[in-house]
Amino acid sequence: DLNASTTRHGLLRKLDNVVTHFLNGQGGFTTPVFAQLTFDTTEVFSDNPTLAYTDLDLSGVIGANQALVLLRVHTSVGSPHIRFRKNGEGKDYSGMVNAQGTGICILATDTFAYILLVTDTGGIVEWKSSSVDPLFTI
Repeated sequence: DLNASTTRHGLLRKLDNVVTHFLNGQGGFTTPVFAQLTFDTTEVFSDNPTLAYTDLDLSGVIGANQALVLLRVHTSVGSPHIRFRKNGEGKDYSGMVNAQGTGICILATDTFAYILLVTDTGGIVEWKSSSVDPLFTI
């Protein structure tokens, strides 16, 4: 029998029966390093936006640390341009507006978009809108 198992090695080392171990390229058992991906649908903002960059503190949801976040942004009316950036960045993102997850989007009436960005080490991002009229939920 050429298959590896916990009782036979076949063409490989005999398996150690630890579910999190994998054979690495050198023939030894390794526990891979990975990060846990979690999703939280907590609403963090529901109000009219500002025209100037304003802090959006996400630390109550993600903790006071740097994280990659995916925000779902919804607007009730209009076609505002919405921009997000890491807190303290100081520069605007420039790129294709229609590319999802790029830090900037244009929303039509009663639509949503996803924004993917990195927070600062305190879990804070900055954002602004081109219009103060629409109600936003993030």
